Amino acid sequence: MKTTVVSAIVLAVATLNIAICQTQAPTSGPIINGGQKNQPPRVFTPQEFVAERIRHLMTSEVPLTNVNVALLRRMGDAVAVEIASIMKAKGPLTKNEQQNVVEMLHKAFESPESITIPSNQKSPTASFALLDQLADAASAATGATRDIAFENSIANTK
Repeated sequence: MKTTVVSAIVLAVATLNIAICQTQAPTSGPIINGGQKNQPPRVFTPQEFVAERIRHLMTSEVPLTNVNVALLRRMGDAVAVEIASIMKAKGPLTKNEQQNVVEMLHKAFESPESITIPSNQKSPTASFALLDQLADAASAATGATRDIAFENSIANTK
């Protein structure tokens, strides 16, 4: 009886050690789970991580007005560049996404001293171009679909 219990424990420990040895730890970058089943977690590069974070914020159902996102404050005009590249692949934005984009651009310049790359702090040309694009789309809407409050939020962000 003692021999079988000891054998079972040794077998369990050996199996666990083999499983641990076969599991590879990520080498770098943040881990984003949610991939296919039975697949190792995907490790994103820093650029991919930023793009995924921005994409998530764009589609958020929670209003971003009270959300504190340090990433946006550090990026400045680079936020607009990333949003524009996402929009090229995605297509037209929903009303909620438009509101989130304007709020993200506002937050990107809330504290200019936090922006890590000086060129993203000094000349917000990409942000102005994106705001102009959103304003053009908003003013093209007619009648009941036109949102004056949204147009005002764009103007206030500029």
